[in-house]
Amino acid sequence: MSRIAGVVCLDLACPTKEEHRTRVEEICALQDHVGSNQQSLVTIGPACFGHTRIEAFDPGGVVHQAMCHGNGSLSVAYNGLVYNSAHLRDELRAKGHQFRSETDAEVILHAFSEWGEESAKRLLGMFSFAMYDHEKEAVYLVRDRFGQKPLYYTIVHEHVFFASELRTLARIRPALRLNKLCLLEWSLYRNLASEETFFQDIYAVRPGHLVRVRRDGVEARAYFFPTDYVDSNTYERFGAAPEAAVIAELEAALANGVQDCLIGAVPAGTLCSGGVDSSLVTLLATRSVRIPMAFHASTSDHGALEKRSDAEAVTKALGIRLLDCPIDKKIFHRELPRVIYFNGMPLANNHLVAFFLTAQLARENGIRVLLTGDAADGQFGGLWHRHRRQKQLFLAKSLFARLPRRVRNALGLAAGLCSGMPVTTIGCEELIPDTVQAIEPLIQSTGSVSVPQVYG
Repeated sequence: MSRIAGVVCLDLACPTKEEHRTRVEEICALQDHVGSNQQSLVTIGPACFGHTRIEAFDPGGVVHQAMCHGNGSLSVAYNGLVYNSAHLRDELRAKGHQFRSETDAEVILHAFSEWGEESAKRLLGMFSFAMYDHEKEAVYLVRDRFGQKPLYYTIVHEHVFFASELRTLARIRPALRLNKLCLLEWSLYRNLASEETFFQDIYAVRPGHLVRVRRDGVEARAYFFPTDYVDSNTYERFGAAPEAAVIAELEAALANGVQDCLIGAVPAGTLCSGGVDSSLVTLLATRSVRIPMAFHASTSDHGALEKRSDAEAVTKALGIRLLDCPIDKKIFHRELPRVIYFNGMPLANNHLVAFFLTAQLARENGIRVLLTGDAADGQFGGLWHRHRRQKQLFLAKSLFARLPRRVRNALGLAAGLCSGMPVTTIGCEELIPDTVQAIEPLIQSTGSVSVPQVYG
């Protein structure tokens, strides 16, 4: 995989054009965590694109970026994997497009040449890229549907900088300021729902979004809407179909999804916790290619989380090797700061530490690609206790509806706080402004010290 970076100058009389390349080189160096030194830069009109190739995983062969379209009208810096690139390549060849390589980047170039901004809808995979259109003098920042690959941007003195990592842009800002509302939002939800980040004036390209940058301004819009895939006819068809037919169609869809991720000749493994979803992915992966081994993170000092016996049962049944990555409290505390550093923001889920250490173990054993299931147990009969609780809450909701609003809020607040739920999910949104005002002095006193120490 790779990292991308760049700058777009919106000032026609810019006196610092010669510095653009230097700034992009600096960002690329900051994003090179393994010392690959495989950086390529290209200056195209008012833009300079940089690409750092970090992982030796190029299904279509090694092609240095940024890559240009054959007629020179488009240039792209790309990170990720497009699962349906082979299908799109065949479709574009039928329309007369000629390819010089088998890379995803070239497919994206030709797709953009054929369909423009609408081409983003056709891409299936995990990716982020920057596209420069020479004729329109516009740069497009695009992120995959579910935000697997990050992409950030900021505007400094009529220069739009973008990068794969948030912390690199934090060094670009002349005055770094904490975004207090985002800090509060994250403390409530462990997630940021908008394009804003922890730092004022640094923005994320949201999942399924495209950001267009031109001299007349910056515009962000969504190209992917999950509701477009909600079809009442499909729902009714599955409801009327025999159970065996539904299972067969679901299994085929899952198998195709796993197969799409196993592109190229790079050795692949799986992360197998022993849960329903990761075990299912491990099974389907072994049917598609030879999976030499699976990886598991064990927690010997936390019996409630220890699932190694389940993972061993799965891998034994499939005849593959299981490598265990032991994690205890001491290891977790030691690695947590490093994982936060690479993540660029506080962790929404502590299991990212286990993911990081297990991925390191896989790399040490020659595995460059890992597949897993994550948070899909509930779709396949797992997490039964949550379904029972949901049913109980549904019944309680009809009873609560008969109570006065203030009584409902009081009971909801008490129950929510006891279960650790954020107050905004239980009708107490009006508390947020007062909360921000209350914690502002604390943020001002500590933020000025902690932010430069981490990101300076």
